[in-house]
Amino acid sequence: YGTNKRTQGQYVDGHEREDVVWYRQKVFIPHIQSLYDRMKMFDKDGKEVREAEPDYTLPNFTFNPAPRIVIWYHDESIFYAHDRRRRAWYHKDGPIKPYRKGEGLSLMIVDFVSAEFGWLGGPASGQSTHCIFCPGKNRDGYFTHEDVIQQAKDAMDILPEFGPDMEHIFIFDNATTHKKRADEALSARHM
Repeated sequence: YGTNKRTQGQYVDGHEREDVVWYRQKVFIPHIQSLYDRMKMFDKDGKEVREAEPDYTLPNFTFNPAPRIVIWYHDESIFYAHDRRRRAWYHKDGPIKPYRKGEGLSLMIVDFVSAEFGWLGGPASGQSTHCIFCPGKNRDGYFTHEDVIQQAKDAMDILPEFGPDMEHIFIFDNATTHKKRADEALSARHM
């Protein structure tokens, strides 16, 4: 017996490309770290370890301290009907047990999440930006840039409920659903 994972092919995500690493290390991370003084900080268990501290040295500082910063990450998760563990104990001479082909039907859950508040929801109204989507040609279609924009607009409507003493920052990853070409732009897919 030996533990192994059934391979399905090569996957490359591009996170270690030289230009991506450079941007992450030289631009993104330093910028986020520059905001830390105005953010609540939490340990790995979600316990608050430091209250946000206003930066009194800011050039535009007045008697009102700079607003606390809350970062909201756009989270898209897809779950598949035939999702299963592929790593298991197999006897080297044991029979191969067939399993369903493909990943099966999928369900996409999309929302904004922050370390401080969890999933984005209105504290007073109970409104939410939570979206359950069944992607596919004969289902709900596909989550597009229009859906991302509408979800961001819905989020902006909820943010005033958190009060005027916070500055909210939304962070989106570089998924293809977040990209938009001009309507008249050339596309090999539509030629």
